[in-house]
Amino acid sequence: MINVAVLHVKYSVNASYYDDWLDAFSAHRRLRPTLVNLFNPAERAKLPHILSGADFVIILHSGTADTLDYVRKATPTLLTRRCPLVVFMGNEFNMPWLPFEDRRAWLREVGAEFIATQLAEETGAWLYEGSGGRVIAVPHGINAAAFVMTTPRENRRIDIGTRTFPYPVYVGNRVRNELIEQVAVLGRELGLKLDIETTRRLSRRDWAGFLNTCRFTVATEAGSTHLDRDDAHAFEVQAFLRSRRAGFAISPTASIRGLARRVPWRWREWALRSLKGVGIVHEAIENDVKLQKEALARFYHQDRQTTRSGTCISSRHFDAIGCGTVQILVEGRYSDILRAGEHYVPVSADLGNLAGVLQDLADPDFGNDIAERAWLHVMENHTLELRIDALLDRLAGGGR
Repeated sequence: MINVAVLHVKYSVNASYYDDWLDAFSAHRRLRPTLVNLFNPAERAKLPHILSGADFVIILHSGTADTLDYVRKATPTLLTRRCPLVVFMGNEFNMPWLPFEDRRAWLREVGAEFIATQLAEETGAWLYEGSGGRVIAVPHGINAAAFVMTTPRENRRIDIGTRTFPYPVYVGNRVRNELIEQVAVLGRELGLKLDIETTRRLSRRDWAGFLNTCRFTVATEAGSTHLDRDDAHAFEVQAFLRSRRAGFAISPTASIRGLARRVPWRWREWALRSLKGVGIVHEAIENDVKLQKEALARFYHQDRQTTRSGTCISSRHFDAIGCGTVQILVEGRYSDILRAGEHYVPVSADLGNLAGVLQDLADPDFGNDIAERAWLHVMENHTLELRIDALLDRLAGGGR
C-alpha cells in the first residue's frame, strides 16, 4: 500500500468533480490515503505529522482552481516534505485574477515534482514550462458510483436538459453559449420538451438525478479556445469589461470572497441573485449578455492568432454517459477519448446541422445505441480508478 497525503480545499461550492477525485483517491485499492482540507486551519495544523509518513503528496484541483490562498498557507510545511509532490491544476484558462505566471511561480516555490494537467500533455508542457515539474496529462474519468442510470431512457420526460452557467468571457468559447441558445430556440419550434437553465449548477446527487430525467443533453469541449501563457489578452478583456459595465463588480480577489466561501451554497446563490437585482455582479460571471457577446466578438474572433487551444474533456461529459444521457456535442477532440457518431451526436462547429440533429429526436429510439457504446467505452477504459492506476504507474517511472 502507498501512503499518500491528499490535500484539497473544501468549502460551499457545487463542483462535483472535486468530490469525485477526492472519493476516488479515498477508495483506491493501492492507496492508504490521509485527507487534509486546507480550508480548515485545524486540519492544516496536522500536516507536518501527516507528511512525515507520506510516500506521495497530492494536491487536488480544488486547491488550484480559483485561488492559491490555501495552498500558499501550506507551502512552508510542504517544503519540509521528503517525498514527491503532485499538483492537479484546475480551471486551466486565462484568468486575470489568477494569472498563469502566478501559478507557475507558486509551483516553482513549492518545488512540485509533477504537474497534473487536464489538457493535452503537449499543451500542459508548453503552459507550465519553467515551473520545474514534469507535466503529466490526467484527464477526467467517470465516477461510476455516483453517476448511474436509474431511469430507462424510454421513461424520461425531458428530451433535452442541462443545468450550467454561461462560460466566463475569458474562456473565449463562443460556440458553447451559442449552442445552448440555439437549442432552446429550435427545440421549442420543434415541440421538444426542454429543461435548460444557465443560472445555476446542482449538487452531485441532484445533477445525477436530473440527468436521469433527460434523454439528451448539450455541450461542447470544456476549456478555452484561446490560451495564452502571459495572460495579456485576459487583462485587455478585463479592462474592456470594466470600462463598459454599467454596475459594480465584485473582484474574485476581494476579501469578501474569503467570507463568502464559509456561507452555505444556497445562501450564496440567494445573495448573488439579490445583488444582481441592484446592479452588483461577480466579475468572473458577466451577466450582461449583450456586453458578453460584444467582448467575445471583439477579443475571441476566429481570425485571432493564439498559440494553443486549451480545450479538453470534462467531468460533466462522463457524468452524462454514466447516467445514459446522450450528448449532443460540437465536434472536437475531447482529449481523444470520445469519437463523433460513436460516443456522441455531433454538431458542426458552425451549428449548421443543429436543426437536423434536433429533428432526429422525434424518433424515440434515436441515440440508444450511442448511449450503450459510450457507457461500455468509458467503463472499460476511463474510470477514475483507472486514471489513478495510470498516474501511479507513471510516478513509479519518474513520470515517463
